[in-house]
Amino acid sequence: MGSGDSSRVGTFHEASVEVVRTKEPATHNASQAQSLRGVRPGITLPLVTDGRAVGTVGITGTPAQVGRFGLLVKRQTEILIRESVMLRSRLLAERAAEKLLTDIAAYDPLVVEGDLLMFRAADLGFDLRLRRVAVAFEVTVPDPGARRGARARDVTLVRSELLRTVRDVFADPQDIVAGTAPGWIGVLHRLPARAPADAAAADCRRVTDVIAAQDGLAARAGIG
Repeated sequence: MGSGDSSRVGTFHEASVEVVRTKEPATHNASQAQSLRGVRPGITLPLVTDGRAVGTVGITGTPAQVGRFGLLVKRQTEILIRESVMLRSRLLAERAAEKLLTDIAAYDPLVVEGDLLMFRAADLGFDLRLRRVAVAFEVTVPDPGARRGARARDVTLVRSELLRTVRDVFADPQDIVAGTAPGWIGVLHRLPARAPADAAAADCRRVTDVIAAQDGLAARAGIG
């Protein structure tokens, strides 16, 4: 059990077993709570994601009084759980894309099997047989008076926002976008068959213009 009462943390909450099994809320008055291990008077509600009960949330108090707050607490907690899962999934996907981009950039057929790299990319939804162009973005904080090390930390703080900016422009599902180092973002941009020759350059200008509009940032792009 997790609880605002530190004495209850890590203990067993017996009422949760049935609530998880049935996915139905349960209320317990004082006498009912006494007969159950680790339970106090109140209401216990199931936390359900994707149709599966993953836990419970309980509100201590007189059931008649706390019952009206139960649905609100349940929904808010389920939202927090979903957001946590989405964040973890996104971070894992970003790290996998970073590793893939790094391995492609450093590819040596004498060290790494090409088929293995193709398989890993396919597992992430990328087909490495498609035509691509390499793009690198460098983002800096143009402040010559900044103390040593400050620039890298400042850019790192907005890393997620910068990645989102690049992905908004290079939005093809086959575009591989990943941060490669503080202040650096790499893109392996899929080249559509009928795209104008200067389309990638125009997209890069769009990215640098958006970044330049953010206070204190500057960007430049290199195209392979």
